[in-house]
Amino acid sequence: MNPANPREKVIKDFEAIIAATTPTNHVVFEFLKNLYHYVFEDMFIIGEKDDFTVKKVEGDTYFDSHSRVLNVGTLDAGTQKSMFDALATMMFYYQYIQENPEDKTGFKRNTEKEMAYEYAVCAITKHFLQEFVRPDAEVESAIRKHGLIDDLLVIRTFSRRYIKLVEYEGDFERLLVKVNDTMRMYFETLDDTTQDAAMLGTMGKEGEAPAGESDQEELLKNLLENLTIE
Repeated sequence: MNPANPREKVIKDFEAIIAATTPTNHVVFEFLKNLYHYVFEDMFIIGEKDDFTVKKVEGDTYFDSHSRVLNVGTLDAGTQKSMFDALATMMFYYQYIQENPEDKTGFKRNTEKEMAYEYAVCAITKHFLQEFVRPDAEVESAIRKHGLIDDLLVIRTFSRRYIKLVEYEGDFERLLVKVNDTMRMYFETLDDTTQDAAMLGTMGKEGEAPAGESDQEELLKNLLENLTIE
């Protein structure tokens, strides 16, 4: 494992949490800091009064945003994804209050926004662990119908833009349709480019080299960031 790799750093921090009998605030904060940087490409900052408590409990692992308590249940191979889910939810909570310091109770207040948060948490957990905690029935139904896209660019755009978009423009499921349409259009564009390049090669003509990976990522990023629900 290369600790300089941002993804591997997040996994290493998560393994430290799982290995602890009762995780300390420090190891939880290290994980949140690196996950936040991975998803938002920004610094994770918790204000003085916005600290949290880690509490060992019987039963499920979950984050209570009202009391800012990370309740830690039994941690084993079968329940690790619940811890990752709780931590990703925790990250989104602190991201919300960073952007809305005067509205500490507004996290997940809007139903459509809550579904978008759950979807994003599932995608992040699947991105790292290849599995996720089954969300509420309505979100699970949407995932079965539209799929769960755990591509990093989609996760980043979802986290930075789409959750807010759903809150103010509504219709979470319509957003998923738009995301899927955008991804399909992107891959069709790549396929066309590949076919054009192959045709030019067969004809013995000299054409431009296919776009590099960074150019392709930039194209997808632009398509995702310009998506609207309307």
